[in-house]
Amino acid sequence: MGTATKKMDTLKKIFTLCKGDILVRHGKDQDITKALNFHIAVVAQPALTQNRIPAIFDMVRSLGFSKRLLPCDLTVEKEFTDVWSVFRLNDEMIPAKAASIGHIWVCMNESAKYVHSVGRTSARGTYSVSSTVSSFFGDACFGAKALSYAEYLCANCTEQPPAELQSGHSGWFSGTICTYLPIALYQTACRSTALIHNYMAIDARRALPKDLVNYLNGNPNWAIVDQF
Repeated sequence: MGTATKKMDTLKKIFTLCKGDILVRHGKDQDITKALNFHIAVVAQPALTQNRIPAIFDMVRSLGFSKRLLPCDLTVEKEFTDVWSVFRLNDEMIPAKAASIGHIWVCMNESAKYVHSVGRTSARGTYSVSSTVSSFFGDACFGAKALSYAEYLCANCTEQPPAELQSGHSGWFSGTICTYLPIALYQTACRSTALIHNYMAIDARRALPKDLVNYLNGNPNWAIVDQF
């Protein structure tokens, strides 16, 4: 398959992304359950036209919590070294709600800044070295503390970002790495303990990317629908 054909195939897949899809970036030709290098994002806005790359929500240490264009350069004349796998929930309303909540969290964040030249809104200060530490300790299973935190998200965070995403309020060891975002968004969007148990029963502040991948792979309500 030639370079141009590969790009067209990739574009077709990118244009089928839906609001709320969870994207997992990992090494090329690697089993997603065994890959070591992950990055997690959530589709914020699908491609409305074939000339527009979709927007994603993600957390990157240099940017904080951001809404930005999907980092996928289709102009290079070489194969990509990383790929994105697409997880999709077998429900239409909750993923759309998760994306809508993500927009609220970005726009209402007190530290949010918009950079028109790159089409990016970011809230700096929500992703620091100290904030990542707690994700590497404890267990990602959905215990009493994880359930209590999910209930906090449901009750308080549909119209404002959680404390962990507010600059200067998250404190030390908040557990806000890239994995935090899709878990917290979906738990907030579920709005009930029953739906959380069905769709996102994992600790938002203790889950590493591999933990989330294994959870989604093992949950019959989620499926990998594509890869690009």
